[in-house]
Amino acid sequence: MTASRRPRRRPGRSPRDPTPGEMQRTVSLLEATLDSTADGILVVDAQGGVSNYNRRFLEMWRIPPEVAAARPDEGVVEFVLDQLANPDAFCNLTASNADDLVCTDGRVIERDSQPQRLGTEVVGRVWTFRDVTEHRRAERLLADREARLRVIVQSSPECVKLLGPDGTLLDMNPAGLAMIEAGTLDQVRGSPSSTWSSPSIRTRFASSCVACSAVRPAPWNSTSWGSRAPAVRSRPMRCRCATRMAR
Repeated sequence: MTASRRPRRRPGRSPRDPTPGEMQRTVSLLEATLDSTADGILVVDAQGGVSNYNRRFLEMWRIPPEVAAARPDEGVVEFVLDQLANPDAFCNLTASNADDLVCTDGRVIERDSQPQRLGTEVVGRVWTFRDVTEHRRAERLLADREARLRVIVQSSPECVKLLGPDGTLLDMNPAGLAMIEAGTLDQVRGSPSSTWSSPSIRTRFASSCVACSAVRPAPWNSTSWGSRAPAVRSRPMRCRCATRMAR
């Protein structure tokens, strides 16, 4: 094949700048993505100036359209600061991970902060906001109920213990520890609960503990054995499976 008949190589595509139409489509895609998220998003530069935000951010902070449309965008931040019990916490540009922002109206907004990088340089931060008011309220109610229940259990004159699915001891109130003559919970935590029952019924007691999570609560009469006695000593003890065992 002569040189004149050799097939020509197609030249590779040379890099080119995006057209205005392509840039417009990219911006439109980014804005649609930001507005479709359930969290509010605010992007700030290294100096704390506003770079961008989404529609959910405006809704969450109840920012009027006229404030959002005004320039400069720092007016948006000022509107947010007026709603916070501690405005200085919002302006902390070095904050990382998540923190809670408490509003003067009682709402709690969780903020997550991540650096915006251009290569290895941090050029700003991306803040995401989520309304966790009901979640935090539920956590407080649960903590209060657990504290009240623990006071009741700890002051009960009867033995109250928490068992694992295999019947091992996870927790026991002071009355129960006194019945088995254990000085502290750490001395008996993790041991089989059948250890503290009479040898004559130990196997049956262990089986009933495992089955307790699947049956209706019922009284159980047993005999507890002291853990520190120099000789074998026992005392009657009445146990009641009041709840299902921990899983």
